[in-house]
This record gives sequence, C-alpha cells and structure tokens, in this order.
Amino acid sequence: MKNQNNSWIVSVIIVFFMIFLFITPVLAAYEGNNGAIVTTNENLVDNGAEQSLPPDIQNDIAEKIAAQEKVEKAIAEREKKLSEHLLKIDDSRDITREMKEFTLQNDASTAERGNVVPEGGFIQFSSEGKTRVFSSDGKQLYYATDANAEQIRIPSGAEMPVTHLIPVPSGSSIHQMGNKDHVIYKGKVICTVIDQGNDNNINHNVFTPSPKGNSWVEFAETDTYSPIGQFQAFWKIPNSPLLTPIAQANILFNGLQPNDGSLILQPVTGFNFDTHNKIDPNVNAENQWTGSAWICSTDNGFCFGSKPIVRFSEGEVAEGDVIWSKSLKEYVITLKNKNTNTQTQNSTRLFLRVPPQNYRAVVVYEAHPSYPIQFEDELKVGTTTFYGMSAKDANSKPISLNWNKNILYESHPLINGLYVDTSQAPSTVTLRTDYTYTITPTAGEHGTISPNIPIKVLAKSNQTFTITPESGYVVDWIIVDGNPVIPQNPYTFPQVTANHTIFVTFISDTQPIQPLVQAGTPFDSSKYPQNWPESDPMTFQCNWSGNGQVYISGNASSLNGVWADDGFTITIQPSGATFNAFPHYACQHDIIELTSGMRPGLNTFTLIVRNWGSYSMSYGSSTGYGTDQIPYIIQVNSPMGITAANQLSTEKMPSFIIRNETGLVVNGTVMVESK
Repeated sequence: MKNQNNSWIVSVIIVFFMIFLFITPVLAAYEGNNGAIVTTNENLVDNGAEQSLPPDIQNDIAEKIAAQEKVEKAIAEREKKLSEHLLKIDDSRDITREMKEFTLQNDASTAERGNVVPEGGFIQFSSEGKTRVFSSDGKQLYYATDANAEQIRIPSGAEMPVTHLIPVPSGSSIHQMGNKDHVIYKGKVICTVIDQGNDNNINHNVFTPSPKGNSWVEFAETDTYSPIGQFQAFWKIPNSPLLTPIAQANILFNGLQPNDGSLILQPVTGFNFDTHNKIDPNVNAENQWTGSAWICSTDNGFCFGSKPIVRFSEGEVAEGDVIWSKSLKEYVITLKNKNTNTQTQNSTRLFLRVPPQNYRAVVVYEAHPSYPIQFEDELKVGTTTFYGMSAKDANSKPISLNWNKNILYESHPLINGLYVDTSQAPSTVTLRTDYTYTITPTAGEHGTISPNIPIKVLAKSNQTFTITPESGYVVDWIIVDGNPVIPQNPYTFPQVTANHTIFVTFISDTQPIQPLVQAGTPFDSSKYPQNWPESDPMTFQCNWSGNGQVYISGNASSLNGVWADDGFTITIQPSGATFNAFPHYACQHDIIELTSGMRPGLNTFTLIVRNWGSYSMSYGSSTGYGTDQIPYIIQVNSPMGITAANQLSTEKMPSFIIRNETGLVVNGTVMVESK
C-alpha cells in the first residue's frame, strides 16, 4: 500500500513537470504578445501594458525572447575575447578603391556583391580613420580609408563614407554596449561593430549627421521631449518629381530622436534614395520609391539600414512604427507597405534595458541634391500628409503631440511652394510642396496691368506684373497692400510669403505740375509781436506716388519761390530730412527741392517760420502787410519744367525756355514766375 501511494505521488510529480515543460515556452512567447497593441490601417487598440508591435512580427519577437539568454551569453563571450586582444591588425590589403557596401553573411543573405563580412565577423572603425574587417577568429581580412571611400547619403541630413553603412537583414536587432554594436539575427551575433574613435573620445571627422541640417527641407517636430515608447504614422506616397535625374533623391519619414541628438530612429521611404545609399544592391531602385528601417548614430558615426528594401508606388500607403518593446528592452523600427503587405524591420537595444529616454517625434521631407548642384523646384516630390499619428509612453499611456513648423529656405532656395500645415494636428500634419498665395491686380483708367486677374503664386517664388499706360499717360500711383510704393515697371513681388493686392493709377503726361498739399497758412507781420523768435509749427500731410520731383512753391500751379520774413525750416517725416530757406532776411527765397526727403506713401511736414533777424515775421507776404501767396507742396512731372527749375541761375537757357516779364516760360507754359 505504501509503495502504491508513493507511485501515485511520483506520477503526479511527473505530470506537473511535463505541464511545466510544455507551458514554459508558451509563457515566454506570451510575454512577447501579451497586451500587444493590434495595428490596423488607421488606429491602435491597446490591450494591455506591453508596448505595441505590428502583429506580423510578434512571432519573431517571441523567438527573440526565447533566444535572449543565448544571445547575451554569446555577446559576453565576444566581449571577453575582445578584451583579450582577439583582433590582429594586418593592413596588408587595402580595398579603398573598390570598396562598396558591406554584405553580412547570414542565413538570409546570399548576395555576393559588396564586401563580405563573414558571419560572426568584426567591423572596426579606427581612430586613424580606417575601417577594418575581421573574421570571427580575429583575423583581419581587409581595410579601407574612410576619407577616400565613396560618399553615400543617409536619411539624417548628411553624407557619409560607404564604409560606415552596415546593411542588416530585416528583423535584426542592434545591441549597443559602450563603443560596440552587436548585430543580432535569429538568435546569432552575425557582426560586431567597434568604434575606436568613440572609445578614445577621438572625433575622426568621418561625417556629421545633422538633423535640421542641409538636407531637411521642411518638417514638423514636437515642441517638447517626452519618454516616447511608441510613435506611429501613415502617409501616402506622393507624386514623383517632374524631373528624375538619378543624382537627386527625395526622402519622407517619421522618426524619434533623443534630446541629446545622438541618433535618429526612422522608417524611411525615398525616391531614388536606395540608389544612393546602396542598402540593397540586388535591387534596381533608380527612379523608384523604396523604403527601409534606419538607425543612424551621430555619436558613433555610422548607420544601420534594413534589407531587403520595400517597394512602393505612387498612392500606396506607408506605415512607419518606432516602438519600445518591454520584453526585448529595445526599440523596433518597422516600415510597411499597407497595399502589398510587405515590410522591413530593424531594432536596437540602445540603453541596456533602460526604459525610453526623452524623445521628440518628427515628420520630415528631406532632399538630397548632388552637390554643388542645388535642388531645383522641378526635382521635388508632391505634397505629403502624415496622418493617423499617435504616440504613447513606455506604459502605453497616450502622449499629446504638439507640433512646431520648420522650413529651411536657406538650404533649398530654389524649392518653392513649401508650407507645413498643422491645422489638423495633432494626428495629421501635411508637408506641402504646392502651397500658393494669391495676388490680386487692379488697374485704374487709362492703362492696364498684366496679368490682370487674381493669380496663384507658389510660396517663395517671384511674380512680375507689367504695367502699360495708354498713349498720353504715365504711371501715377502703385499701391501694394494699401500702401504706395516707388513706381517700377514692371513691378515684381519677390519670394512671396503672403497674399497681396496691387493697384495702379495713371496720370496724363501733359500735366506738368501737380499740387500735393497746401504748405501751411500764410500770415503777415501782424500775427506775431516784434522780435518774436519763431512761428507756431504748421503741420500738414500728403501722399506721394514716388513720381516726378517735389518742391515747396509759392502757389499750386507754377514753380516759384516762397516769400518769408526772415526764413523758414521744413522737416519731413518719416525720413527726418530738414530743409532751410536761406538767406535769413525778408525776401522771396530760392526754390527748394524736397524730393530727397520724400518717401512713397504718406509724408508729414512741419514748417516753422524763423525770425532770425529780429523785428517782424511773415509768411506768404511780399510786403509784410496782407498776404499775396498761398504756398504749396507741388510735384513737377515735366522733364522740361524740372530742367527749367534747375537752371534758374543759369544765363544760357535751352531754345525752348524763354525768360520774359512773366517769368520762365517753357514751350508757352509759365513754369517759374518772376519775383
């Protein structure tokens, strides 16, 4: 009986042990899937605390979790070997001239193009600017000099040598440990990248990726840094450029960047981009939309891009996810073509099991010109709307996205139509390349303006209007946005950044003199006591079109000197110019031209009569008793009248100018009366 009881107990223990063996891997897999956020086309449904991952990579995550201990053991062994000086330097084979993109040997890669890094190999970025490749047992295979290697473009606003781009198979994980990055694929360490420059605090100036640098055209960024555990966005692939030279590339992405700017995590779509970065040399990406998942480090000076790349066509929808996995303690970057259900994915263990730090989210349109050629307007892609955007922290709690707009005009002066539209934020931001402003032209009688209808103008582009007066007329006023400007024909709005109006008036070219405003009120010697130093200020205003020349004259219809005892000063605002009537005694003063002190638009005059010589004071009076002048500010339009005014003191006059008892006569018109 006792033996039977013992047998029963043993049987129960065996059963429970078998259940335990069966359930353990299930629980391990469940850890990767438990509470996962299921991704749909437009939204996320949060089922628990685990940070979301796209459903079609959850199995891969479960496999990674199960293999995590094995991976960490393998990394520890590699770290130990490296500490024992495993790598043996042998710079006998220089392949700088023929250096192409790396090919990492693994189960998913059979490509023979590029420069092979054997499975388990090492890539070393040395402090002297050399990239060395070693086998898994530490034997050096070849090296290349970074400064002399082919330059490629990366989606972080910079160029870099091809030696610093490491294409990794989709599904890889990058484990960052100090100055080493271990590339993990299907539970194996397939490559380790060592940055000696970083380890020795040496900046070997290979390249300097610079978000907001010379390749970012327009973008939106969150206004604060937050511990973001997930950032998701969708966007339709826009129209391709009108011109498609292979030397130019366009890039669109959403991404995360920490507050120290040390790296950027980005699911990237690009037109012609894969042709330049050569992440997947087996695919012809010329004049094609393609995409991949990127991890670009500005600290270490190199990038990881996933392969194979994903193809896109215009109008297809891209989904970009950057997600923190609690189970894996790493960020997973995924780019998916929602129409073809194809994707590429990359991940990185950046902070050694530390939860996400402060990040900003960005959505970016980037353009890579072929320097020194500038990126022209015909090379840009169409407008792109990033929609369905959402962010959560490491515990799946929603984070508010508040967007700031940025357009880097100075980097791309030839690209027009740029505008960052955040009117539907926070979930939607549109990076426009077709934004327009409207200029509305109007012409008065006796002339035309062309174009003569409201015209839409691309942002930052120029728009010119041609003004044509009728015969016998000239341009009088050009009023832009309600304000007079200096007349120019044609008139150009440079680098338009707002809506505008332009209104043009015309005047007969036979009207030699045009009165602008009465120049104060005349008075005789009875107005002020003897020896009174100066008159009260007289203030008056007029608008000036910018045409002709401006004078103060004794009357409104002709050009002659003003009587004043002793003299006067006249100040004009906004220019601040001051003019004096000399000599300082009672007389009809010389003609005073005011043009240099005038500004198109409203001018304000202040006139003060001065009693420099004591005794009486008068203005507009030839005798001191009563007034016989009403001074005016006038505009002289006739070139002949201007010539006459300038030559009053000249004895020899042109044949068309006659001086007689009435004054100076030009072609029968009295231009300057006799004193």
